[in-house]
Amino acid sequence: MLCADGFRSRAAYHKALEEVELEAKYKHLQRLETEGIEGDWETFRTTTLEVLSAAANRTEHYRRVYRLACEAAHIGDLTVYMPPQPTEIGSRLSDLSFLRAYVCLKFGIILACDLLHDASEALGMGVDQQLDGFRVCWSQIISLSAPATEG
Repeated sequence: MLCADGFRSRAAYHKALEEVELEAKYKHLQRLETEGIEGDWETFRTTTLEVLSAAANRTEHYRRVYRLACEAAHIGDLTVYMPPQPTEIGSRLSDLSFLRAYVCLKFGIILACDLLHDASEALGMGVDQQLDGFRVCWSQIISLSAPATEG
């Protein structure tokens, strides 16, 4: 249902930009995600993330950080950064879960570095050299997981 909400958010984004084909694509993907669970989807869709965060004991975090800075962007980004459902025979839910966690961590670290850079620049913190060093290390770690190329 989170993926369906991500597709819904992405469709609204493209609608606002008058990108009709992309809007239709994301609406179609949303329908595919909710096919067969329309009743559950309607309940989920009308439940706010604030209510869901309260159920997870994260109300303060939601109110102080997530609602203002992240909610709209992250819901829409779910469908962009999460890999698609595996279609090959033999893929298990644990494989998918691991892959999604890896992708989320990878992009989360990149976004955190960008945020720290912007904050450092705005507040005169002077952490650019440290961030650059971290980015070099991070690039080396990422390269370890890149597929080997032939030749």
